[in-house]
Amino acid sequence: MAKVDDVKTFFDTQVTLLKQEESETATWEYGKIFAYLCVKYYLADDAATHTDIVDSLLEKDGKIFAICNNAKDGSNSVAIAFFDSEIDTKLEGDFWLFPQKIVRIIETDGTLSEDLAQIKTKVCECREEAGNNQVHLFYFTGITPIKSKTKNIATTQLRKKIGEASSSVICDNIHFGWEIKDWISSAQAGDGRIASGFLKIDKAGNTLSYDLSGENCAIIANISAKSLKELWDEHEKNLLGLNLRYHVRGKNVDDGIKNTIKEHPEWFWCLNNGMVIICDDFSVVGNRINLTRFSIVNGGQTTTQVANIEKDTPEFFIACKIVKTTGILNTLSPDKIAVASNAQKPIKAKDLAANGTEQLKLKARMQQLGWQYIVKQGEKVDPQYKDKKVSLDNLGKIVLASILQMPWTKSHSKILYDKEDGKPYYKWIYGDGVNLPAATSTYVELIELNEFYKRFDKKKKQTADPGLASVIGNCRTAALSAIVFLSYYFQNDEKFPVETSKVNFVGIEYSDKSFHEKFLSMKRIFNGQVVKTEREKDLGKLLDLLSTETFKHVVGNSGGETAANLTKQPKFYKSILERLHTNLVDMEDKYFLELGRKLFA
Repeated sequence: MAKVDDVKTFFDTQVTLLKQEESETATWEYGKIFAYLCVKYYLADDAATHTDIVDSLLEKDGKIFAICNNAKDGSNSVAIAFFDSEIDTKLEGDFWLFPQKIVRIIETDGTLSEDLAQIKTKVCECREEAGNNQVHLFYFTGITPIKSKTKNIATTQLRKKIGEASSSVICDNIHFGWEIKDWISSAQAGDGRIASGFLKIDKAGNTLSYDLSGENCAIIANISAKSLKELWDEHEKNLLGLNLRYHVRGKNVDDGIKNTIKEHPEWFWCLNNGMVIICDDFSVVGNRINLTRFSIVNGGQTTTQVANIEKDTPEFFIACKIVKTTGILNTLSPDKIAVASNAQKPIKAKDLAANGTEQLKLKARMQQLGWQYIVKQGEKVDPQYKDKKVSLDNLGKIVLASILQMPWTKSHSKILYDKEDGKPYYKWIYGDGVNLPAATSTYVELIELNEFYKRFDKKKKQTADPGLASVIGNCRTAALSAIVFLSYYFQNDEKFPVETSKVNFVGIEYSDKSFHEKFLSMKRIFNGQVVKTEREKDLGKLLDLLSTETFKHVVGNSGGETAANLTKQPKFYKSILERLHTNLVDMEDKYFLELGRKLFA
């Protein structure tokens, strides 16, 4: 089957399956489903719900595009994705014009019409979630086949045009049909390996083998850069399926690799750290190494730079270790090899946390509660948990904001994974490999509360005035902390569980050292006797009250600070506590008290 027919058949099948799985998509056009699939498998958090993905899709001038956070590469940066689902056409010369237009909209300071303002607001929300202003642009097209030279020219053109529109938007490579097909197939399979392929080496039979108990289980070889580029042209990002991360930009390192390739390719072998490939099997035949079920687990930057070499670049070679993780080494996981060999860039605490024994215990507990807990990218979602899944990162942020009462830490905070003495947040959230966290029984309620707030926010954006809508859009984590605080207040019938005058923030510490333990002792958030539909009705009323009487009041008395800026600061939380104290203790607000008793007591 020709490559173009293979890709077309694959996407036809994917479209049919999605229409069967999600009734909402039954009337969608082919192009919108193509966009949905690209967002789901390239950008969205592995635990993202169908609603999360749909919410990221926008339409303007008859074109579909998406704005969301890129959770797949660990940066959580803002992603703007554009789509062209046509497979049998040629890449037109003006394909960059629509992306350029959208980028100019989000960088505009002036007044915008309602639909354009919606686009800019979406970007601002994602920036808030990411905790930075970094924006990456992605372009997905079904077009295939296409020569790599043509692709490089198209990517260069796109980058140039986006550069004219904005200096703060980074344009990533264009993704073509066969690459998207391979990537989705790999993600669905859940193992991240390429079925088969080969690399050329400098001389026939020139390898250094490593034997263990009589078995040849690894080799070191000098692989041809041009053969690696050919492998990339066929599989692209899928080559890095079992890497701890994909290409993480590092200007100094990237520029160094580029300069060596351009000026002294003959020095490359001496200056480069090399790469590591794991596989089920390999064989050396002459000047060729055949690989079965393989992935590059270290060398993402090298691979990405080699992929862009010009046709007339002289051949050069790269030191490569190839390890067979079957047979006598069947207990040596790709993760262990990847962690041990990643020296060029530091391994993030999050990368290591995913493999901890405490995460396995928490995963089992979440499954007992009816939820799939996704700890690492590429984990296949079980159909029975389609609407009941949560990732390690999202769970950590939810618990940090609510149980640990730290709603200002919205980004991928080091607090989540810091295991230093005196900072026990990781143990409190995830456990320590021996004990589950004390408040695990409340996690499901908190996840559902988080999703409820998102729906509340979406509904209010359509009806609330812009000022209130901005407050609601920026106060999700504040609402989580306030509701858990209220739950503790009503469950324990305390006058007030903490004296606000004594709350003294120094970094992330509290003067009251028992503060966290109070909330870790909770076994539930909501009154279990309340019918769920009635609870959600009352919860909506409470969120209305919190938004207008608490959050908006605090923002309005902040001296002119915006909600987006204020909610990032610890003092915002302290002001919320003070306002809650006023409502509950000083004023004895009857409506507040009535709702609280119904929901929590």
